[in-house]
Amino acid sequence: MIDVRNVYKRYHGHHGSQGWVLEDINFSIPQGISVGMLGRNGAGKSTLLRLIGGMDTPDRGEIRHHCRVSWPIGLGGGFQGSMTGRQNVKFVARVHGGEHEIPRVTRFVEEFAEIGPAFDRPVRTYSSGMRSRLAFGLSLAFDFDVYLSDEATSVGDAAFKAKATQAFKDRVGKASIVMVSHSVGILRDLCQAGVWLDKGKATWYDDIEEAIDAYHASIDKPPSPKGQGSRQACENPARTNSANAASQEQRLMRSAKTLLRRHPYWVVALLFILGSTLYWAAIASDRYVSESHIVLDSPEVRLDSFNIASLMSGAAGAKDLLLLRDHLRSVDMLRKLDAALDLRNHYAQAHIDPLSRLSRADVPMEKFHRYYLKRVEVIFDEYASVLRIRAQAYDPETAQAIANLLLQEGERHMNDMGQRLAEEQVRFIEGQVAALEARLFEHRDNLLAFQNEHGMVSPTGTVQSRSEVIARLEGELAVLSARQSAMSNYQSERSAEMLRVGHEIRALEQQVERERARLANNNGALALNRLSAEFETLRMRAEFATELYATAIAALESTRVEAARKMKQVSVLQMPTLPEYSQQPRRLYNITLYALLALLAAVIAHLMAAIVRDHKD
Repeated sequence: MIDVRNVYKRYHGHHGSQGWVLEDINFSIPQGISVGMLGRNGAGKSTLLRLIGGMDTPDRGEIRHHCRVSWPIGLGGGFQGSMTGRQNVKFVARVHGGEHEIPRVTRFVEEFAEIGPAFDRPVRTYSSGMRSRLAFGLSLAFDFDVYLSDEATSVGDAAFKAKATQAFKDRVGKASIVMVSHSVGILRDLCQAGVWLDKGKATWYDDIEEAIDAYHASIDKPPSPKGQGSRQACENPARTNSANAASQEQRLMRSAKTLLRRHPYWVVALLFILGSTLYWAAIASDRYVSESHIVLDSPEVRLDSFNIASLMSGAAGAKDLLLLRDHLRSVDMLRKLDAALDLRNHYAQAHIDPLSRLSRADVPMEKFHRYYLKRVEVIFDEYASVLRIRAQAYDPETAQAIANLLLQEGERHMNDMGQRLAEEQVRFIEGQVAALEARLFEHRDNLLAFQNEHGMVSPTGTVQSRSEVIARLEGELAVLSARQSAMSNYQSERSAEMLRVGHEIRALEQQVERERARLANNNGALALNRLSAEFETLRMRAEFATELYATAIAALESTRVEAARKMKQVSVLQMPTLPEYSQQPRRLYNITLYALLALLAAVIAHLMAAIVRDHKD
């Protein structure tokens, strides 16, 4: 950016100070804007250009540079006459670019100036044209942000003029140009804004065409008395109005071209907004939406007190709803819908706009499924545990039919899936019950055969009774033994009483031995303890088989109840609606959204361009 603030300039001659060449000049040249300066001869154009380039200083005010500004292109006053053109170029390159820039700058100037062997001869031998060529090439050899040109494109022959003009055009877009020229054609091609100088005053115009019009008005104005122009304009108002309209149209076209050249991304964003507005407002086809809200119900079973009343209605969990949602969005469901409602042909109808319809009816299933997911939404509401279905179609009846078929097929699928699992579980449990029943009968028969073989209902009870008899006999034996011991103190061993007691003791001892022998025989043939052990083993096996069989019977009943519980029923909170008007597309919303996105993209592009320019600065 270049700021010109309150600039005054005048020159002093032999006859004292002259009037102000430039008086109270104020304007700012934005970054990236090329400016053309126009005015009569002696209006101060070259003076202002020299002030901007730093070749002269203002008497008042200031000029601030926020970028790199060249010297006036073509200015050859700084050349040293005794040095060759190559030596002069190397000297300037060393001052402005450093040693590493000398080869590049020298090569560029030699090729651009096209002065041949004279490039290695002293500059004092050059003609004015050759000197201008050398100065012009040297000015363009450096990458300035702003180039200053004072009739620089008018030097040389026609070929070099064309080359100089093309060089300026190549710089437009990469850098700015401040150009003084009486050729309005070159100003139109290279500049966007203009400054018109007249009688020491400067007027800034955002459009170069307005500056050219002001310049032409100043030079074409006849030296007639004040008001003559107004009278002439009133003599032919129709012609004046036509000329003004044509000029306004030209200015608008120039402004559009300038905007497109300086900010193409804003133009692209504007075209995108216009295109999206046209599409959403007038082209996009209407879509009708049928909505339905459902939950899954299943019997809730209380097994601790199972009866008919224990089958109560209860809501299915989130897992079942998520499984149902996945099935409704599956390819299998799409195939069923297409077979029942011919969805392919419905979505591919010719009257639907190209961006909304299915490209053709025979598209691959993968592409058709992606399109289906855009038109059918199945949303799970976690908070309410509700499944919300939104089916879109291009007529109300088809939208409602899609929603109805989704409900029917969804319920049937969930029941089939639960029934298959329940049947497999019941078959497995029934097989286990049959095996345990056979095992129970086997152990029961073994127990009965053992009892019949040995003639005992309960060998364990027999062993217990024998043990009680032995204990009683041993008690009696102990009493008699004590009595015999007491009688031996006062009676003779051969007395009748002592003999009787002795015989009783020997009889009891023999009976105890016989009972013990029956309870536990060393050979094991008729031992009651072995019979009791075998009996207890058979009895425990029978009891264990009975318990397993009872458990299996309970599991079988429980599985049957579980199978009943897994039967699902779709409870409809809202039946599929028959739309009365189209809800999609949301035209105003989409227009606003696309406009905001386009503006956001343009802002980002603008910021990136500004960052790049600042980085270059």
